[in-house]
Amino acid sequence: MPGIVAMPHANPHPAVHGSAFAGALVWFRRAAEQGYAPAQFSLANALHTGETVAPDDIEAATWFKRAAEQVVKIAKQYYD
Repeated sequence: MPGIVAMPHANPHPAVHGSAFAGALVWFRRAAEQGYAPAQFSLANALHTGETVAPDDIEAATWFKRAAEQVVKIAKQYYD
């Protein structure tokens, strides 16, 4: 998708691996839906890279945009 570039590391939380990260994504999504920008970015990144979920650049762009709108600088870089 135009405007989205790959990040060098798929997991924005390298201390969390495998099934633990998959479980964390449930909480990232819940927090993202409530407007928590860091969770929006983490969810977007996981969707973009396919980290423990099916890759979905369309949904990833939506979450990157929401995070960017809240001035999450790194998200702005990937959305703009």
